[in-house]
Amino acid sequence: MELVINLEDLKKQPIFVTEYIVLKMINEGINPLDFNWGYGSSIDMELHLLEQNLWIKKVEEGYILRDKGRQLFEKKNSDINFDEFWDVFPSSTPSGRPLRASSKEWGGKPTRDYITCKKKYLSKITTVESHNKIVQIVKARVSSKDYEFMNNIETYINQEKWQQDVKYLTHQPIVGKTNEMS
Repeated sequence: MELVINLEDLKKQPIFVTEYIVLKMINEGINPLDFNWGYGSSIDMELHLLEQNLWIKKVEEGYILRDKGRQLFEKKNSDINFDEFWDVFPSSTPSGRPLRASSKEWGGKPTRDYITCKKKYLSKITTVESHNKIVQIVKARVSSKDYEFMNNIETYINQEKWQQDVKYLTHQPIVGKTNEMS
């Protein structure tokens, strides 16, 4: 079991190191009561103070983070790499119908398509976890070779089509389609 702590993140937090470690453990699904905190240390008191200050909540199974605690570990929108989404999204269908601009830039400046889509995507996707899942979904759809009727990138974002495309993560054949690659 490993607990990774970004020391630069830790410096920015409005809490003590021990509190941060306890919150990080709870966030990772680790029960802080399962560990020896050393002589003179009172983990019970730490947990009580974190609960009193609305960082955590005691539940039957142990402790969970409240909104305040979850926000501490959520990646911010600025950490989302839109270019990763752009790069995995196909520029055209197998028959050649365009799905997005073929390049992010034209004449050294970002394209209208790129700017518009980035703004819309970042307004909808607020966590790195959601972004990573969407990138996986698009990769899976493209790998399945079933993207002839895929929406263009702007419609895909506007209508959150990844919610329908999650089925491509299961690696099950689509009913009614034949595998053209076999």
